[in-house]
Amino acid sequence: LASGYPIQNRLDEYWALVNYARPNALGPYDRFRAYFERPIVDFLDGAAAAAAPTGTEPPSAADEMLALKRAFVLRDELKDVVLRRGADVLGADLPRRRDWIVECRLAPAQAALYKAFDAAAQATEHSGDEGGLPRGELAAYHTALAIVNHPDIVHAALCEEERLFPNGGPTSDGGGGGDVR
Repeated sequence: LASGYPIQNRLDEYWALVNYARPNALGPYDRFRAYFERPIVDFLDGAAAAAAPTGTEPPSAADEMLALKRAFVLRDELKDVVLRRGADVLGADLPRRRDWIVECRLAPAQAALYKAFDAAAQATEHSGDEGGLPRGELAAYHTALAIVNHPDIVHAALCEEERLFPNGGPTSDGGGGGDVR
């Protein structure tokens, strides 16, 4: 079961969920990525970059048409696998929404990561370049969300990165993020 708005899910995660529920329904990931993910994400990234005050050219009408066609085909291929129901249909069956605000202190590792994230965002904003946040505001939101999640999640991700990239991470400066424990 996956819930939430489609924009909250990355297409690679969506493929993994569908592949788990119905193995090979979308074929191998490389094919899915080339046929669906790249055209859709490239269009969305281009549209987001064009909306930012960077002067980036918007995607072409052909790029938009390709992305829309691929999204339609993807939805059509999954109509018997993915059940989409909105609040308009489920409203009577769902309990009333309740929200709680719980304030928690950041752990030292989280605070260090948040300060570095904020500094990168400030530098990007002042330079007028999207170099520090290449995937735009949605990606920045997800990065901040990851930082404020439980410190063990951040620590586990850093350990996995260190395991995968023992000589430094995949960043352009060769750094692997350093030790933030």
